[in-house]
Amino acid sequence: MVEKIIAYVRKTWPAFAVLCIGIIGTLLGRQYVISTVRAGARASFRHAAATARDQMRQMLNRDVDLLFGMRGFVNGTQNLSINQWTAYGRSLHLQRHYGGVGALGFAPQVPFRDRLHFEYLMRRMGLRNYSIFPPGPRPIYCPISYAYATPLQTARAPGFDLLTNPQRRAAMEAAVAGNAPAGTGRVALVRGRRVTARKGVLVYLPVFWPRRPLATPAQRQAALRGFVYVLIQPANLLQTIAGSAVGRHLKFAVYDGPPNARELLYSTSGAKPTGMAWSSEISVAGQTWTLAFHRHGGAGSRSQRLLPSLVLLGGTLVSWLLFGISWLQIRSRQQAVEVGELLRASEMRYRMQVEQSPLAIQIFRPDGASVYVNQAWTKLWG
Repeated sequence: MVEKIIAYVRKTWPAFAVLCIGIIGTLLGRQYVISTVRAGARASFRHAAATARDQMRQMLNRDVDLLFGMRGFVNGTQNLSINQWTAYGRSLHLQRHYGGVGALGFAPQVPFRDRLHFEYLMRRMGLRNYSIFPPGPRPIYCPISYAYATPLQTARAPGFDLLTNPQRRAAMEAAVAGNAPAGTGRVALVRGRRVTARKGVLVYLPVFWPRRPLATPAQRQAALRGFVYVLIQPANLLQTIAGSAVGRHLKFAVYDGPPNARELLYSTSGAKPTGMAWSSEISVAGQTWTLAFHRHGGAGSRSQRLLPSLVLLGGTLVSWLLFGISWLQIRSRQQAVEVGELLRASEMRYRMQVEQSPLAIQIFRPDGASVYVNQAWTKLWG
């Protein structure tokens, strides 16, 4: 049995060689397609993540740039009132044009000697029971006084002295030192007179009294009138990105600083590391946010994911087809050889029978010429 198999393989080995070469080529082609699809998916993912990052940066810069218009409004309005500030806030259509801004306000700087008079003016303008808190004497107060919030923003704290919170105070001092917007990072928001669990990012820009020198930090501090600020709520902003054409194909998380759970600002559902990830940083009013993007779904489109299987199936079918064609050719050649051997053997048997016949036999061509005589003819006729 083994000998028959060995003999069969020896006869048909070219067909098996074609089959092996075809299968090896198919496997190599499949691996190449897999590598190409993965490389294309990585490039597409990186492009989508970079596009989403640029969108975030553009939207954040737009929200922060709103501060300069607010400062111009404060400087250009004499005897600023609560109603004027509210009308200004409504005219901005925050939810439509500034999706990340939950509130905006102006916090004037109030010396200790002017505290009671300032509280009285605020109550006169419609803020009932307005008083600066936390209570206690301090040289300078910077209370929330002129504020406008979107309907979705519930954290309102008229009278809250921003300078009593270390994170807010540090950002305000940085804004004065650089005469530029400065952010707090993620801070707990205040509602009424208590700190809530809600978090947000506050960005401050100093407002100065007109016609005052502002060349040095000391001169800017002396000319300080107060601060305009915006409350940026990353969830509102980033949900817009997540719902965009680019964001729907991504999962991402945004951190206020290095990526860790304590500094998480926003995360899409299930934004956990997968086989394809990319991170980048953007600057937000002096603060660094880390954006961690992850692949959403498989590598490439559905057709691209099916392509390696199609290559494997098609290559296997072609390999077996070539094997069949080669086997048939080899088999046909072997049959032709066997038929030729049978013909030669038949011819030899016929020749021996004629040669050994006791009868005298002579074979002629059609033209009458003799072409063969056997031994009996030779003995008979010489």
